Amino acid sequence: MRKLPDRARAARQRQILDQGFEAPFVNDAVLLHEKVLKEMETVLSGQTWLGGQDFSLADIAIVPYVNRLYRLGLGGMWSTRFNVTRWWDATQARPSFETAITAFGSTAYDDDLRKRGIDVWPQVKALLAA
Repeated sequence: MRKLPDRARAARQRQILDQGFEAPFVNDAVLLHEKVLKEMETVLSGQTWLGGQDFSLADIAIVPYVNRLYRLGLGGMWSTRFNVTRWWDATQARPSFETAITAFGSTAYDDDLRKRGIDVWPQVKALLAA
């Protein structure tokens, strides 16, 4: 985290590692992601991709956020959303996904969360059910 040029982001990452789900900004962030996924489900009910029938900048812009949720074990946030699940599967199947996303492997942050055994899905699920 010392290498992150954005000191505010580094501080947030440190708070997550130190405080987990109790970090002060986490609930709002989870609820914002939930809102985005809900909107995606609606949009994707009538089209293949977020911008229409072709993969576009709209899809490219949201991929890092959905990928981060996925890598943090929060894929359950869209497991009952058929259209988002279809979109995510199709996105991962694109050759460009391998080149742009998975070729870089995990980050030290992801590795640290796994090493610490942090599993926040039960807490996220409870927050979304409230």
